[in-house]
Amino acid sequence: MQIDRQAGCMLPVVIFGAKLQPDGSPGRTLWLRLAAAHAYGEAHAPVLYIPTGGPSHPSGMREGEVMATLLGAAGVPPDALLVEGTAPDTLASVIACTRLLRQRGHVGPVAVASSSYHLPRCLYSCA
Repeated sequence: MQIDRQAGCMLPVVIFGAKLQPDGSPGRTLWLRLAAAHAYGEAHAPVLYIPTGGPSHPSGMREGEVMATLLGAAGVPPDALLVEGTAPDTLASVIACTRLLRQRGHVGPVAVASSSYHLPRCLYSCA
C-alpha cells in the first residue's frame, strides 16, 4: 500500500524535547519520550513524527535533530519526519509545531509524546 505522506493524511506526533547530556546524547527523559512516540507510531501508522527542541547546552546540539537521528536509526523513513529544531521551551515548541502543521495544511488531531510531569504544561500551552 502506498501512503501519500505529503497530503496531510498522517497523524502528527509531536515529541517534546528534553535537555541533552553534556556530550549531546539523550538523557533518560528523552529516551522515554522517544520510545513512547515510536511505540505509538508503530501502533497507529501512518504517523508524522515531529521532534521539537532547539540547542541544548553545553553540547549545542539541537534536541529535535538528535531525536530525528535516533528515530531514523530505528527505521523511521525520512518522509515520516518533520524536525523542529529551534524552540528553546515548551511554549515555543507548540507555536513552532503549529506553524509547521498549518503550512502543510493539517487540520485535525495531533498526538503528543512527553513525560507525565511535563504533559500539563504541554496541554496548557496548547489551550
